[in-house]
Amino acid sequence: MEKYLPVLSLFEQSRISKFCNWNDAQATLLGKILINRVIEDLGIDKEDSQIIYNDYGKPFFQKSQFHFNISHSGNVVVCAFSDEEIGVDIEEIREVDFDLFKSCFTLQEWHNIQSSRDKCLKFYDLWTKKEAAIKLLGKGFSLSPDSFDVSKNHTSIEDKIAYFIKINLNSNYLCHLASHTISTNTKNIKTIFADDFL
Repeated sequence: MEKYLPVLSLFEQSRISKFCNWNDAQATLLGKILINRVIEDLGIDKEDSQIIYNDYGKPFFQKSQFHFNISHSGNVVVCAFSDEEIGVDIEEIREVDFDLFKSCFTLQEWHNIQSSRDKCLKFYDLWTKKEAAIKLLGKGFSLSPDSFDVSKNHTSIEDKIAYFIKINLNSNYLCHLASHTISTNTKNIKTIFADDFL
């Protein structure tokens, strides 16, 4: 925090400082550091990389043609960049009380979870797809998660198609990327660990 928070804009410093949970503040800061690293690697002009937020809190570049999305869970932060709209979600696989989330799933999805050999894994498989799709559209949970079905590798959400790509990090996490086209190039996806550059 002491080393990297002052590098950010006053607005971003204020946002991060308001977090009550230390882990959330750290993960948000790391996400911003990842964004800055990719901005440097891609040679994006500083003026073009100014981050603003839509009415639902989704961050985006004010001028640049690049899009990005961030997710964090446990000890991992994922930052995805693309020349098209994207959404990404990562979740640490932990025991979960499924009944608390039943209303978030369609009947088909709930059946898939309940009939799966590994209910926990199936839950996170579907949940990361749902969150990635919601983040792709950038409207937060104003979109009811049970209003679209992610049982397959694509879904229709608000008259738009979202395609899903599973990102394999390690066995403790599940991660999905969502985009409006099936042509997202997964060869250019890189995993960067904080220890590599902090």
